[in-house]
Amino acid sequence: MVRPGVYLQFGCPAGRGPIDMPQVIAYGKSKNVGVILYVNLQALYKQMDDIFPLYKKWGVKGVKFGFVEVGSHRWMTWLTEAKRKALENGLMVNIHDEYRPTGTSRTYPNVMTQEGIRGNEEFPDATHNTVLPFTRYLAGAGDYTICYYDKRLKNTHAHQLAMNVISYSPLQSVFWYDKPARNTGASPKSSFSIRCQQSGTIPE
Repeated sequence: MVRPGVYLQFGCPAGRGPIDMPQVIAYGKSKNVGVILYVNLQALYKQMDDIFPLYKKWGVKGVKFGFVEVGSHRWMTWLTEAKRKALENGLMVNIHDEYRPTGTSRTYPNVMTQEGIRGNEEFPDATHNTVLPFTRYLAGAGDYTICYYDKRLKNTHAHQLAMNVISYSPLQSVFWYDKPARNTGASPKSSFSIRCQQSGTIPE
């Protein structure tokens, strides 16, 4: 069972043919697992008005915006409109890449989190992470994209487990960039389970 607030990423190997998304979503629902779909900027820009109602019809729980443009009036206005349209279709939103909180989460409570944090897509050191609660997290939720096995990490497994606790994000990416094949015998499951039972936010 997956508890509220967990975001687990699954990839689909290329060349396997089309995916029957309604079937995938129905299966997830039977296991009490909601599906969040990653959609990059190009697809969002061209098809947002079509795909959001379709996702609502399918029962998709949310959308992760990828490779968004930030900073200019044009793109910030577009992002605000995208948040609004996602809200109208009952979709949670996770905005990735350079976007940082802009104070609209109260107006659009469906925006659960956003990146803009230089997390484990950049594999920072422990010094960077100890500063985040006093800097970036003051602005709002941050999707740190926590890893565990990846060899590019510059800190310990215990440090990564702690990031689940100190990283404020109603929707948290767990095992970002990781694969089961990278497990060389270490078992984070028990540690995650203890933390989950205490917080009620991570899978059993």
